[in-house]
Amino acid sequence: MSKANLRGLIRRDPTTSWNAGQLSDHQQKNPDPLLSPASLLWPISESYYVIPTNVLTDLALDRMFTSLASAGLEPFDLYSLWTAMPVDATTTRYRQAIALNLLDAKARAPILSFIGGIEKVEQYLRAAAGARQPSGEERWLLDAVLTYTKTIKTVSKQMATASWSSEGLRTFQAALSELESNERFQQLSQSSIRVASELAQVRYQLVLEDSTITVDRSESTDQDYGDHLQTLFERFGDIDTQLPVTASSYRSRTHIDDRILTILARIFPEEFSDLYAFAHENHSFVAAWIPRLERELIFYLAWIEEILGFEARGLAWTLPTLNDGAGVQHAEALYDLTLAHDLQHAPTTPVTNQWHLDDDESITVVTGPNNGGKTTYARSVGQLYIVAALGLPVGASAAQLTLAPSVATIFSEHEATDRATGRLEDEVLRIQSFFKTAEPEALLIANEIFSSTSVDDATALGRLFIERCQDRRLRSIIVTFVDELAKPAPGVVSLVASSDKVTHQRSYKFERRPPQGRALALELALEHGLIS
Repeated sequence: MSKANLRGLIRRDPTTSWNAGQLSDHQQKNPDPLLSPASLLWPISESYYVIPTNVLTDLALDRMFTSLASAGLEPFDLYSLWTAMPVDATTTRYRQAIALNLLDAKARAPILSFIGGIEKVEQYLRAAAGARQPSGEERWLLDAVLTYTKTIKTVSKQMATASWSSEGLRTFQAALSELESNERFQQLSQSSIRVASELAQVRYQLVLEDSTITVDRSESTDQDYGDHLQTLFERFGDIDTQLPVTASSYRSRTHIDDRILTILARIFPEEFSDLYAFAHENHSFVAAWIPRLERELIFYLAWIEEILGFEARGLAWTLPTLNDGAGVQHAEALYDLTLAHDLQHAPTTPVTNQWHLDDDESITVVTGPNNGGKTTYARSVGQLYIVAALGLPVGASAAQLTLAPSVATIFSEHEATDRATGRLEDEVLRIQSFFKTAEPEALLIANEIFSSTSVDDATALGRLFIERCQDRRLRSIIVTFVDELAKPAPGVVSLVASSDKVTHQRSYKFERRPPQGRALALELALEHGLIS
């Protein structure tokens, strides 16, 4: 799927929402509950944790989610779906199975056909809503119904030929098949084809004389005026005969078109009466679940489109293996998704790293020089747990983890002059507030906290912080300048940002080893030529 494929299918008005568009206005008023498939996001119930704004900002996911949810996809409000994190592994596994199916190009094809067809229906309904003349509005509605019924029948047949491993897409396929065989739907399809066939037989002529246009029946059976027009206009130069010509006799654009349609309705009363009756009998024709399923499919497709773009640039993706309880936490070739998104048009790609915690480990202390990638690394781990819980492909070549019931961040903030508390006191208050509600197994990322105080105080506070995290059984990543916090202790892992041994340039790679201590200061002095 090309980077712009999905947005190329969508032409929604960005000022509308997914449940306030034309499809919703034309939903069936008394839908058959037997035809409604299960949600593709919530197999049982909508039980989720809303990711706090500060967490999304600290992990830079707000920027990525906002970007992906724009550029034509605004009406679907994908941001609110991506920030609702499921709290149970059953929902995540259900979504992973759907994502795995949609990652296959052949399996994805009928889904894209469905999205494209429904988008055309939406376009026709928007045109009907904007029509100035009743016959024009009715004809646009007829086009919408014709496209709708054709889409359902075509996609139903396409999906029937595929083997769907996911429960969600199997229920979607079954719903399409049941809808197609439904008596109400079959009558809708047959009557729309009949009325369109009657209108296709309408033949009329326009006689232009001075400033007068005369509208009358035409007895001509010639349905193709292309040859006549080419002969007439070839004197003016070359004509591109490959350009498509779309019949648009009912596309009323001016008051003259409106008047012609009014006259035609009098000349062909039977055909236009049938059109009128059809439009008023079938104003509500869209299955009630169509807008919901379309939005949920786009939730997956927009993310998959992005992740396949990363793959084309050499970055891996995977659907993580989920532990049923406590277990090893591991990711290979992990990278920052937002950084990959930001660099999509650059010649470089993010540096990848490994993330690993054994079953008896819960605290990771990350140390190293400034601008060595510590925050980016911690951010990538936070993104890993959130995107994994959403059931979507993560930025890694392989991953195994236990889902976190929540993800929290405590990032150091600059001291504000309008605050009654100082920076250190403010951090302590935020930490206190967090621990009051922290759940076991939650993921906490603390970035450069206690950096506004002395090394001794930061060390003492940091040790208390680690003890409290262990008491609450939290998985914590602590980015700090205090090497003492990374010294060997039960359950504590030390990761150090490495540099090239010769050039002392940052590698943005992290090694599992004891902190550097004064070696870091010597390395910085060498890098800047203070010592030789």
